[in-house]
Amino acid sequence: MSTENEKIQRLISIAKLYYLENMTQSEIAKIVGVSRPLISKFLTEARELGLVKIEINDILKDNVQESRSEELCKKYSLKDVYIVPSSSNKNLNDQIFMDYSLEYIFNQYKNSQILGIGWGNTIGGILERIDSKNRYIFSGTVVPLIGNAPVSHRNYHTNELIRMLSEKTNLISKYLYLPFLCSSNIEKEMFLKTENLREVSYYWNKIDCSIVQIRNFPSAPDLATEARFG
Repeated sequence: MSTENEKIQRLISIAKLYYLENMTQSEIAKIVGVSRPLISKFLTEARELGLVKIEINDILKDNVQESRSEELCKKYSLKDVYIVPSSSNKNLNDQIFMDYSLEYIFNQYKNSQILGIGWGNTIGGILERIDSKNRYIFSGTVVPLIGNAPVSHRNYHTNELIRMLSEKTNLISKYLYLPFLCSSNIEKEMFLKTENLREVSYYWNKIDCSIVQIRNFPSAPDLATEARFG
């Protein structure tokens, strides 16, 4: 047996004595013939190497979340409410939310055929988190729910979000080559007559799953300013 294997086997043996046999670190130190602080170090190393995994099932927290979900469903006539963990760190909070959202979205989409996508930083972040190595393989079509914004930030370009999603899921993409706001009624009437809008409208009428974000309105004057300057 190699030296590395001997080390791992030793860590496993010590971990079994501590976690399964409920022996104290001092008792294990006497058996192994080392100091108690060294046993503590071995147990830490065993956790860091993944030889030991500690899982805490917070039953009370789960019950509280489930109760709160039911309360919100009833109050707002919602089909389902999914409560995610939160952190005092905003960046970490966003990461947690996006990870949970990604899992939830694709669990919901499994039985759908036409998926509609809105825009925004949250949606863009969720789509970026799809790992192309572990693709979500779905059959169906994805369409934009809104036209593109006249800003450089790609999270406000639905066609770009559609392209990202279709590349990572094998969904068939349909694009909307229109602005989300027209500069005049004449321009609006012109767009309403395009074949592109007629095609996308056909899919809008058949959508069975949509992804949109609802957030606090930004403190900046408008969304375009928010997208440019943060």
